[in-house]
Amino acid sequence: MVVPAGEKITETQVAEAEPEVIVLAWSATGTKADPQQAYKITAWKEVPAIRTRSVHVISDEIAEHARAAAN
Repeated sequence: MVVPAGEKITETQVAEAEPEVIVLAWSATGTKADPQQAYKITAWKEVPAIRTRSVHVISDEIAEHARAAAN
């Protein structure tokens, strides 16, 4: 699941996508860009990325570069 810049999604949508890896962009999530917080979300308990502790945070610069490359 790739979420366009500025679009918000729910915890349920993430859980339903069952991602193997979760990448949080700091600029998009602010204080939620903390993997430890992601591991505490009850709705994500069975998400593969949570079970394997595969939640990562990227910097604004990397997120912007990826966004530009996608366009």
